[in-house]
Amino acid sequence: MFKRYLYKVAYYIRGLYWLVTQPITQGVKVILKHQGQILMIRNTYGRRWWTFPGGGLHRSESYEAAALREVKEEVGIEIGQLERIGEITLQRWYRNHVVVFETELLGPEFRIAPAEIAEARWFGSDNLPAYLSPTARKVLDIHPSLNRPT
Repeated sequence: MFKRYLYKVAYYIRGLYWLVTQPITQGVKVILKHQGQILMIRNTYGRRWWTFPGGGLHRSESYEAAALREVKEEVGIEIGQLERIGEITLQRWYRNHVVVFETELLGPEFRIAPAEIAEARWFGSDNLPAYLSPTARKVLDIHPSLNRPT
């Protein structure tokens, strides 16, 4: 419970810092697929919209290494092969450059990190949740085979 609180506090402190400094950040998102479904998460902090697993790069870390690490940390899945499908840029109080990957999983099992992830669930690509994050919406815009909710 304390760790979850720390994530929320850090989220708001980071937002204030970004508002003042307006940095350019780098991150990743990963579309995890299994038998026609995709795994989406809701974080324990922020607006708790549905999004794809991912996060920021550590210093001197490659995009692919960050994607593998974030998936392992957030949903407990070790993956080997990633396909880079595109890039998006988000402009808020800061500019975030995000590289998007996808991979097909052998099984549907996952294990969330409860301090950071409130919920994870499999969705059919034609039945995605209505409350998608702006990042998730941009990811869907560059992925031609995923349908957006109406």
